[in-house]
Amino acid sequence: MHFERCTVTANEEYGPGHWVISLRSEQELSGIRAGEFLNLQCDPEDNWSLLRPLSILGVDLAANTLLVYYKHLGRLSRALSSVSPGESLNVLFPLGGRFPVDPAHRRIALIGGGVGLAPLLFLAQQLEGSGVEIDAYFGGASQPDLVLRMLEPYNCNMLLSTDDGSHGYGGNCVDCYFDSGRSHDVIYTCGPNPMMNALRARLDGSVPCWASLEEYMACGVGACLGCATHIDNGGQRANETVCRKGPVFDLSKVVFHH
Repeated sequence: MHFERCTVTANEEYGPGHWVISLRSEQELSGIRAGEFLNLQCDPEDNWSLLRPLSILGVDLAANTLLVYYKHLGRLSRALSSVSPGESLNVLFPLGGRFPVDPAHRRIALIGGGVGLAPLLFLAQQLEGSGVEIDAYFGGASQPDLVLRMLEPYNCNMLLSTDDGSHGYGGNCVDCYFDSGRSHDVIYTCGPNPMMNALRARLDGSVPCWASLEEYMACGVGACLGCATHIDNGGQRANETVCRKGPVFDLSKVVFHH
């Protein structure tokens, strides 16, 4: 784990309200893996607000930069979108655990939506050149929510869906997955809790599935216990911190609250 001031090298809007910021670090980044996240200062003029947890979209080793995808959701994310290249932001990274990758799994599915695409796309980057066949089931409310420009660099079989039918499959990404009739050795998912809960119910443990949970966080290191979630360990329910014990969990063990 490192705390440093990283230099912003790019901060670009990829679609209405969808942004990708690049942060140049002085640290070695080759060990960063999909599923890990960082805590980021969103407003360079605000030294009092807590750093915000954001998933890592990818790593550019040539430029030694971390890529982070974020959306306009409030004051701090709007402040982040106004940060210019050359400015510096406080960053704490890497935090949390990573997606487990079994070399024996040759056909994988990525299922997600919203900012949940970030760790899934990072996993696709991580597995590039490994010979793994990747089907990506990404969904959004309508076509602009898919951020098609952001998906272009990835060598995946994209099966896209929109709730309003404006692009691809008409419906959500979970229905798209099951209606596709494809089989996979393992599934990785990230997105809104109702989406992942629906996926959990329909899978019913039939396929291994790893979920990166989205949760409100304060410290990011397991000290404040503000991000605790319920995990079912063989009938015994335990409270686990998403930031420290996660954010990646076996989906079949996650207890979602309605």
